[in-house]
Amino acid sequence: MEDFLKNWIAANTGADAATLARDTPLLAAGMLDSLKLMEMITAIEQETGRELPLEEVVEENFETLDAILAMVSRSAA
Repeated sequence: MEDFLKNWIAANTGADAATLARDTPLLAAGMLDSLKLMEMITAIEQETGRELPLEEVVEENFETLDAILAMVSRSAA
């Protein structure tokens, strides 16, 4: 999932996947906006075959790659 997310972020924001760190501030750096977040949610759901619970779709869960990975992991449990 980490490689999938890095590649998705790179393809949709112009960031370099090879240098994207797990603690890069995606929202604060302006890499993700509300439209990109919705597109990312759809991509994650398609990749995992599961819907993300609505209560997980909050800003804090998209601040960094680590936060996104933790949310996806919780959603799989």
